[in-house]
Amino acid sequence: MSGATGDEALVIPQRWENSGGTWRLVRDDDSVVDLELLTCSGGEVMGRLRSDDPVVLARVHLHRAAQP
Repeated sequence: MSGATGDEALVIPQRWENSGGTWRLVRDDDSVVDLELLTCSGGEVMGRLRSDDPVVLARVHLHRAAQP
């Protein structure tokens, strides 16, 4: 799943969450984010997503800011 762009990169984490999974930010250097897609228990990495799409970066940053 690496290298997704545009709508695909936005849909993947949302679809993952809607299915009960979670994701974890592994890298954020303000120009690229790497996410691990985790099982619903959060224990096993099932996939990875890397994106440099500005819309995806903004969504990840917004999601992080909303976390307690």
